[in-house]
Amino acid sequence: MSDAWRHAGGMMGLGAGRARTGVAVLPDRDRALAAAVILIGAAWGLLVIGQLTRAAALGHDHDAVLPGLPPWVALASFLVSWQVMVAATMLPASLPSIGAAVAATGRRVRASRGTLLFLAGFAAVWTAGGVVAFVASQLAAGAVATNPWLAAHPWVVPATLVGVAGSYQLTTLKRHSLAVCRHPERLPASALAAAAAGTAILRLGARHGLACLGSAWALMAVMVLAGLGDLWWMVALTLVMAYEAAGRYGQRLAAIVGLLLLWMAALIALPGWLPG
Repeated sequence: MSDAWRHAGGMMGLGAGRARTGVAVLPDRDRALAAAVILIGAAWGLLVIGQLTRAAALGHDHDAVLPGLPPWVALASFLVSWQVMVAATMLPASLPSIGAAVAATGRRVRASRGTLLFLAGFAAVWTAGGVVAFVASQLAAGAVATNPWLAAHPWVVPATLVGVAGSYQLTTLKRHSLAVCRHPERLPASALAAAAAGTAILRLGARHGLACLGSAWALMAVMVLAGLGDLWWMVALTLVMAYEAAGRYGQRLAAIVGLLLLWMAALIALPGWLPG
């Protein structure tokens, strides 16, 4: 595991310093990480509850609810489930960056405020990505519904999407974006020396979110294809994205996953090899 993750692992320990009352307190960085872990746990709890109660059909299966809802309502429903999914799947890989950004602010920004600002910038970028994902999925669904050839060959869209995702895993842009996610110390923390430290940490969250989006959008697209209510796909892809961002051989895993996705695309293109 990377040094950043080893440092993040210290969040469960008490800070070395003590408050004036003599009670041990968590350092700002550890409190920020603890808050992020609670948020991740809450997101996974919502996903599990949705899976067990089949409530995922309302929040996750946007294709099923779109015909009966106005477009903006369907988009809002999708974005709510999208943000829960992002919190569950992307934040685990971002814990080192959250800790590094909050620690870099020193005493200029309170840990709670710094964490919220970082997550706000991160969420804003991923919300924009969610809008693009929703529009793209609806355009694809509309193309299949109106094109007789695509309707007769339903494997074309998923095979193409999985193939594109696999190809992207092998590109230079993927490697560069993943490198930024893997090394939070490369974030422009020096910008926090400016007077508007709160604005700076908001920008840090947005920059990190953009790097993560550049690294993981293809895998997230596969997750949307599999259905946002499919918990097992989420677990598998979360483990992949977390190891890519924090594991010692993350870049190698990205390439291996790319080859596996290309293999899956080939299987999808051969009717009968994989279940619908």
